[in-house]
Amino acid sequence: MTSTKGALSLSSMDDAVQARNGRALYSLMLASFGIGTGEFVIVGLVPGLAVDLHVSVPAAGLLISVYALSVAFGSPFVAALLSSVSRRRALVTLMVMFLVGDVACTVAPNFRVLMIARIVTALAHGAFFGIASIVASELAPPGKAVRAVALLFTGMTVANVVGVLLGTWIGQAAGWRTTFALVATLAAAALAAMITWVPRRLGGGAYGIRRELASLREPQIWLAMLISTLSSAALFSVLTFLTPLLEHEAGLTPHEAALALFLFGAGLSVGGLAGGRLADRNALLAIRALLVADVIALVSFGLRSAPVRSPSSPFSSGVLLHSPSCRRCSTGSFSKRRRRLILHQR
Repeated sequence: MTSTKGALSLSSMDDAVQARNGRALYSLMLASFGIGTGEFVIVGLVPGLAVDLHVSVPAAGLLISVYALSVAFGSPFVAALLSSVSRRRALVTLMVMFLVGDVACTVAPNFRVLMIARIVTALAHGAFFGIASIVASELAPPGKAVRAVALLFTGMTVANVVGVLLGTWIGQAAGWRTTFALVATLAAAALAAMITWVPRRLGGGAYGIRRELASLREPQIWLAMLISTLSSAALFSVLTFLTPLLEHEAGLTPHEAALALFLFGAGLSVGGLAGGRLADRNALLAIRALLVADVIALVSFGLRSAPVRSPSSPFSSGVLLHSPSCRRCSTGSFSKRRRRLILHQR
């Protein structure tokens, strides 16, 4: 009788832990949604932002390019700096960075301050996903780690489709500062949820920054970072001027351009999922084939005189441009697990 009660008690404790871990995963997904919205929503705000801050459209486009470069090159070092603390504390710290950056974007008095704020959010962005992927796999029940990581990135997927569309429409109706205020609100909600539900028992802190940065001695790490950086640069070279192209070259109204961005975001989501599935089968073959698809998409996009008149055009461009599975392989930490995944592909 006593053993039966003990077994029931342990079962109830396991159920409670799994329920808490499930809430923690959803808090990470909310953070992913907020970060994804903050990353891509500026694409639809560039023209209005340029007018408001008295800069040219190409200058305003640097807010997108510099963001991408900061994610690619800066985030791994931010994650390395946080390698000596627990993963929960690292995630909370990064979310605070992202929140502060978005608040600064909301109240930025000039273009320079806005640029600095975007760099802060970008550094938090890349490091967050590198660490959160590990945390998601730790929180998952046995045998469901991959599904938990997929749930984390579902937030980014939804942001590409829903968050960017709503943020663009809000920015067009109430101004770009209102959109950044919305992103800051999402960040604050995600931060509160993470503090409440992400357990304190998470690992981390076992490796110092010297051991993390020692990974840079591996040529394969640099190669992975280079591929990720160049492919991301290709994507963001289109994203930076997508809204001006939609409005001035294709002749779309601002609302029609927002719908085209929605289709582009849907294509990004489908491409990301397809790239991940292909990479599970043969990572190197997938990367090579999809980078070729990248080139085809960019060339065809540039050669079209009216590239977005057909609804399928922005969607298909998004699929091809975001499908390479290497897109974000340089972000996050140089953890032992990540090094093993990269070096395995020699």
